[in-house]
Order: sequence, then C-alpha cells, then structure tokens
Amino acid sequence: MQTVRKWQRIKYMPATALGSDERRVTGNREHADLARRAAREGMVLLKNARCTLPFDNGTKLAVFGKAQADYVKGGGGSGDTKVAYERSLLSGLQEKESESRLTLFAPQSAYYTADVTEQYLNGCSPGKTVEPPIPDTLLEQAKTFTDTALITISRYSCEGSDRVATPFDGDFYLSHEETLMVETVQTNFMHVIVVLNVGGIVDTSWFRDNNQISAALLAWQGGIEGGSAAAGILCGDECPSGRLNDTFALNFESYPSSLDFHKSDNFVEYQDDIYVGYRYFETIPSAAQTVCYPFGYGLS
Repeated sequence: MQTVRKWQRIKYMPATALGSDERRVTGNREHADLARRAAREGMVLLKNARCTLPFDNGTKLAVFGKAQADYVKGGGGSGDTKVAYERSLLSGLQEKESESRLTLFAPQSAYYTADVTEQYLNGCSPGKTVEPPIPDTLLEQAKTFTDTALITISRYSCEGSDRVATPFDGDFYLSHEETLMVETVQTNFMHVIVVLNVGGIVDTSWFRDNNQISAALLAWQGGIEGGSAAAGILCGDECPSGRLNDTFALNFESYPSSLDFHKSDNFVEYQDDIYVGYRYFETIPSAAQTVCYPFGYGLS
C-alpha cells in the first residue's frame, strides 16, 4: 500500500505537468507561452523620457553589454531549475529583427556573444561574467550605423550568496567595467535605453535623473522566455503593466537593515520591527527622501 500511495502521489502531485494526452510534459508550447506572458506582465517600465519606447519599426539598434548574451533566467541553488532552452535578450531582439521590426548592429552583438562564450568555457556562471571593454573600432562603426543604443546589465542571485553592497561591487552597484561601458555609451549616442536582467534590488540612481539615458526597463529574471518578453515590450507588442513589489532606494545604506547585515556570516539580527520595506520609507521622517523608485511604481 505504501508503494501504491507513493506512485499515486507522484502521478497526481500538482507540479506534474500533463499534456492533452495525459503524458508528462515540460517545456511545451503552452508552457512557453505562459512563461512569456508571466515574464512580460511582471516587467516594470521605470523610465521613458521623450517617448523613446517603443521602438519605431525599422529602428537601427546597437546593443552594448555582455548581459545581452549573459542571460540569467532565475535564481541559483534551490531556486534553479533545468529547462529545455533559454531566450536571452539578444535572441529576443534577433527574433524581432527576423520580423523586420528592427535592425541590429550585428558585429557588436557577435563580439559580446563570443566573449561570454569564452568566459563560460573558463568556468564563469551566468550573471558572473566580467564586462569586456568596448573595442574602439566597433564603437566607431556603431556610431555610424545608428544613434540609438541599448545598455544591458545582468545579475546572478543565489541563497548563500549575500549582497556585497560596496561601491563598484558588480552586485548592487555597477562594476568599474560596467560604469566605463555606460559612460562610453551615453556620451556617444543620442538615444540610450537600459534593460536590467536582475533578480533583486539594484542601484537605479545612475539613470533616474540622467538626461543622457532616456528609458529603462526592469526585465527581472524572466525565465525561459524572458528575453523574448523584454524584446516584445521594447518593440511595442505589449504595453508594460508591471509595478514594483519593493522600494528601490538611492543607495544600499538607505535600507535600515544594512546597518547589521554584514556583522556576521552566519546570521542577521532582525531589528526592523514592523517597518519593513515601504512601511519604513513611508513612515520614518526623512526616509522618503532616500527613495529612488517607490513601492508600486511603474509606467506604461
């Protein structure tokens, strides 16, 4: 009887995906469509000055940053899952290119793809690669090709891998290499858009009031179809409707828990009481002044 109950549990457990013929399936078309919809509806448009987004049909686009190929679908450790495939932001944009929605500066993306591939072969994990320098030749060619650039940033998240929260840490803040990339792009292109492939709160102050960066999409870690979902929003296939589920502050020190967070590698002393998240920023005097993007924020 125990054996029967065991196999009954496996057969009927809620996590078992069954197709129309009642065979177990994973990664089929229906699941992919659902994953894309969930990713799309959760993405948050943080900034869109001068109606930069969506891209006009036929827009020529130069994509900068290793994150276009160094895609992070979700968390690591027990938060990770094995999947049939992944759609990076680059593959999503290439999908739109095949539909004649935009034209990519291919040599730039090929450069980043090759660099990320090499870093993977050398043992780097997705989201842990180093931002490579922009070759001067490619930069000049990209400037001749278009005046519109897309900056990509990705981050890895995992239990047992706590936030570093120091300047240029490549975690909460931009790394030195990413900072140089951003500065180079924003001074060489008229229209600059940012896409964040991240799993948690990161510094967003570097583009909020930056007039040289006109748009920013928080694409989160969107699962297998995350890149396609982000590309669809950028091209206007869908109207972004996501809202922030947490408060994005101006810096890490603005969060009260940051005072005790790194006191021990084994524990964090909980002192927030009821003033967690938006409650702190909306209740404590002067705390609201440290908010970059508030809880519930999102453009459309």
